[in-house]
Amino acid sequence: MDAFETKTQEAGKLVRDTLAGGAGIAVAFGGGIDSMVLLHMVRTASGKIECPVVGFDPPGHLFPMHNFIRKIESLWGFRVDRIDWTEISGQGASGFPLFSLLSRPCRARGFTRVLTGLRAEEVGTALDGRYDFEGISFINPLANFSVSDSLEYLKKYKVPLCSLYDVNSKLGCFPLGGDPFRGTCDVPVHPLDAKEEEEEVDVKARLKALGYM
Repeated sequence: MDAFETKTQEAGKLVRDTLAGGAGIAVAFGGGIDSMVLLHMVRTASGKIECPVVGFDPPGHLFPMHNFIRKIESLWGFRVDRIDWTEISGQGASGFPLFSLLSRPCRARGFTRVLTGLRAEEVGTALDGRYDFEGISFINPLANFSVSDSLEYLKKYKVPLCSLYDVNSKLGCFPLGGDPFRGTCDVPVHPLDAKEEEEEVDVKARLKALGYM
């Protein structure tokens, strides 16, 4: 078994074990590459998405992501419980802003465990499969995935990917750059720095090689 298959099996087991743990479980979803991998694993675990799915709406100018999320909701039979930005916590989780954003609204909804698609490579620091913060256990099945692993998973299992990645592979559900959107943005868009530009070229080349562009 190669490294990718090992990571996939380990991630899938963590998803299954978490879902088997009873009530109080939610899945964080934003429509990006890693979100789609995680949600597919959740769907595969039981044949359908039975636990709540939570997330923030993308900025208004990223209308392809809005449309994509609604398409996936229809295809896979679930609805995202959309968190209003006024609900977010003011306290920071060191190195993991996603946990800071999700902790208060998830507690308010009665969740005690939240599955995320966060990767250690993405945040640039060590990340365990479980991280406890402000009363929520964040479970991170993709902690050991690289972006290549996520892209390989999407390709292998024919998981849909938002068309926004054709123009900016680092968008996820928030703008990190993107001259293609200048002039139409209602949210500030900041240019990528030199390191991000290099990563952008690399990831877009991998997306193209996998048939997504």
